[in-house]
Amino acid sequence: MSNTFDSTKNRIESIKINKEIDCIRTITLNISEFCNLKCLSCPRSQGYQNRDTYMFPAVAYKIKQRLDEINYNGIISISGMGEPFAHPCILSILECLKDYKIQILTNGLYPSKNYEKASKYAKIIVSIHNENSIQTIKNNIGNIEVTYRNHDINSEKCELIQTNRGGWINVEHINQPCFFPFYKIFIDIDGSYLLCPDDWKRISRKDNVNIYTMSIKEYFCNYIKNIKNILLDKGRVFEPCCCCSADGTLMGANIVEEYKCRFKNE
Repeated sequence: MSNTFDSTKNRIESIKINKEIDCIRTITLNISEFCNLKCLSCPRSQGYQNRDTYMFPAVAYKIKQRLDEINYNGIISISGMGEPFAHPCILSILECLKDYKIQILTNGLYPSKNYEKASKYAKIIVSIHNENSIQTIKNNIGNIEVTYRNHDINSEKCELIQTNRGGWINVEHINQPCFFPFYKIFIDIDGSYLLCPDDWKRISRKDNVNIYTMSIKEYFCNYIKNIKNILLDKGRVFEPCCCCSADGTLMGANIVEEYKCRFKNE
């Protein structure tokens, strides 16, 4: 196992910021609403609906257009609320986004034949939710190079930083600033923007705020500016943030400082 926290933190914080749009270091895509597991750390263990619903390739093409507009050079993280390899057209999604740096988060247990082909487009990160399943995972994915991380909450070596997923799981929320919106964007299955990957209740979803009606630059630099300022000045005083237990200050502090000094009052 290898802890990916330090490498992710270094990737996010070791950047030169010339413009506010440069602060976006991760764009998370939810491409699947289906998962073959119901882990205790996931809302599916507490009633989150499992659906055979997937991102249309056309949505991915529009995302690519929006990324091209800002010359995006950060990471695309295909993870979100479901198992990416359940997507019947995952290779089409990857082909569309192949010009960008992609990572896919998977449980490694979905009976897919696409692991090897997907590895040609993206870095594959396997979250092990049960240490007893390691051999099954290795049999599934074959001999391709992947990064394993231990997310077995019953293991002493667990790397998972568990949250209540914006209020879905019964964990006490915290009231402090959160840095997620300053360096991360979440795009849902239909192209809607959400405030962060922990908003599993989709409280921040607005019907007219999506990749078709609003550019990434407009959303990140203008639409959520007031939200960023409230987080800095007052903390988590609005939904979904007031219900969330994620420690959003673990990385991105330097980006927040840049924002306060250069962009907050623009």
